[in-house]
Amino acid sequence: MTKMMKTLKKNKSKTAEPITSEVLEANIDMAQRNFKNSKTSASEAAAYAYFVWRDTMSPHADTYAADWIKTEIEKRNDEISRHNKVENDDRERAEKFALGRLKQAAISKNEQVRLRGLAALDDEAWKLRLKVPIEAREDANAFTKIVKFVFRFDSPADASNTSRYAKVLEWIDAHCATVQGPSEIVSAIKDAGGFDKVIHMQRLVRNGPKAPDTDEKSDNLNILSSTFSKALSEARLQATAKGTVQLEPHEISLAKGQTVSFDNNSRVLLDPAAKVLANGELTVQAPSISVPQGASQKSTSKIPVITNFTVFKRVPFEKGSVLTGWMFLTSVQKYPTEQYCYYTVSSELSGADAVVYIGRDQKPETSVKAPQDIDMIAAFDRCVWFKGENP
Repeated sequence: MTKMMKTLKKNKSKTAEPITSEVLEANIDMAQRNFKNSKTSASEAAAYAYFVWRDTMSPHADTYAADWIKTEIEKRNDEISRHNKVENDDRERAEKFALGRLKQAAISKNEQVRLRGLAALDDEAWKLRLKVPIEAREDANAFTKIVKFVFRFDSPADASNTSRYAKVLEWIDAHCATVQGPSEIVSAIKDAGGFDKVIHMQRLVRNGPKAPDTDEKSDNLNILSSTFSKALSEARLQATAKGTVQLEPHEISLAKGQTVSFDNNSRVLLDPAAKVLANGELTVQAPSISVPQGASQKSTSKIPVITNFTVFKRVPFEKGSVLTGWMFLTSVQKYPTEQYCYYTVSSELSGADAVVYIGRDQKPETSVKAPQDIDMIAAFDRCVWFKGENP
């Protein structure tokens, strides 16, 4: 990342310290280093990432800082485009190699081994080799782009982390917008219940306790419609009918090459007591299913893939419930990427839900101090972990 020595004029409502490209890059470096250290540093990493967003992409950002981040994102996207082009060229070359369309005599042995390994990859493996550009939908979280940029979340497998950190930055902006140092933000996150608790609370703020995202609901309707339409279009009805067709006179002779046709508006009637024998298949044309109004029109030729969603399992326990979340990156996964379990009960005093995390990935949570009135072992036994073969 090219360093720029030009000094940025910082907003007077913040601090008197001038903003320079070195300050911005230092904050990015600190965010990346803290993110890599351990999960306990996640709050500090989010704090530094928030400062980068505040100085470059917020409504109060300096013009030069805004131009700087825009230029850096464009550079990163150019790198990603070049990387993806190399991957696509490798895939095309590997497919030609597997089909024998390349002269092996002109290819080194090491290159042949590499191409043979690439040719064995399936579509999902190739998708994971491609990088995701730093982009965001118009209705996406406002912090998605800065999270992708700062933490280099450019892999499809990073979708879950992108969503989690974007929600934390959104919470920070709502509760800590005027703070001047990362330690204040870290303390605020700790007082709120921790990194995961902040994510959970922000999901409730954005979606409500039961209402799913509009996009997710729309995609689910499209998938349901597409699935039924595809199933009906491939359905075949097989039946056998027995009977006799009687004509008067009993025999009709046709000359060679002669044919009999019926008027398009005519009908052929059978005697009520007659039976019809048909050898073969009867194909029923399936009715089309229209997508409900308000849902985006998408092609039904290919069933869309749901990305970044969580399936919850609720089990009543004592005065509240034990909820287990299965987190999936895509709907084609056979096993969840991550699982977590927590106990929740409504507080009669505040009216809010109290949450105590019990376990993660089928292991008890040891870092959480359990309240005296909750049997953590019994609560952990109520967690509904995903039962299936982990690929």
